[in-house]
Amino acid sequence: MTLGESYSVRPSQPEDLDFLEMLCQAAHRRPLSDPAISRYLEAWKRPRDAAVIASDLDDRRVGIAWYRVMPLGNRGYGDDGALAPEVVIPVISDCCGGSVATELTDGSKATGF
Repeated sequence: MTLGESYSVRPSQPEDLDFLEMLCQAAHRRPLSDPAISRYLEAWKRPRDAAVIASDLDDRRVGIAWYRVMPLGNRGYGDDGALAPEVVIPVISDCCGGSVATELTDGSKATGF
């Protein structure tokens, strides 16, 4: 499948938080209340948060690319001390191995992050 035939990529909306939560919980296999997970979701869509969503032809959300600049003292994985954003690109399991992550990466670049 190709993007033009199968997927569309759009900026995320606040109502996409449920999808973000589901993918976070599935990827980490921990409850959303775990601080290692909740730091990525608290007050989602702050001014320095950004995300794009990939959907299939049936408008089913199949992946998301998002970034968040974490505040000092609450950094996550790969903290190098700089104010670099943390970037995550999860895809639902039945779409892994296809072009969704590539399309999300391209879509995120096109929107400026």
